[in-house]
Amino acid sequence: NKEFYGTLKHGKLKETPIDLSLCQGKQLCCVDVSNGNEIRVGRSFWRESEVEFIGQYVRKIVRLSDEQGKKYSIGVITFYSEQNRRLKQKIYDMVGENRERLQIGTVDSFQGKEFDFVILSCVRSNSHGEVGFLKSVQRQCVAFSRAKVQLVVCGDFRTLQSDPYLKNLYETCHGGITNA
Repeated sequence: NKEFYGTLKHGKLKETPIDLSLCQGKQLCCVDVSNGNEIRVGRSFWRESEVEFIGQYVRKIVRLSDEQGKKYSIGVITFYSEQNRRLKQKIYDMVGENRERLQIGTVDSFQGKEFDFVILSCVRSNSHGEVGFLKSVQRQCVAFSRAKVQLVVCGDFRTLQSDPYLKNLYETCHGGITNA
């Protein structure tokens, strides 16, 4: 909130109710998925390594919350339509009957929505430090403010640090950075 609104007061996230070990109970964590470069498809991009990681993480959230008898909502946000398509293809079949508590989409479709857990797929991974749509402060604000319990930001942080806001996010998470 400080990055986008200055001194505006902000609410607290709820405590993380399930131990996902990857983020060590933290409400914000960055997962460095640095293996595999982005693949361009038309005017969009996708990364298989992020699709695979996010699929496993969603499955873990669903399994652990089911063990507690909870039905936590999960939002998977990306900035790219091709990544959106690939995530849906991978994850919707995998979660089966739990699909009703999961929404996958591009950042523009998440305006005004909140989820207990949000996983943000940043996609971009290249040697030029090109982050494309991720430069949009408005889109970043939407993506970073949808989680009620936990926000997990997945991406290649070597590339993402070329943007000042994403670099600040990385520094805020530092110590909470996990390698996938």
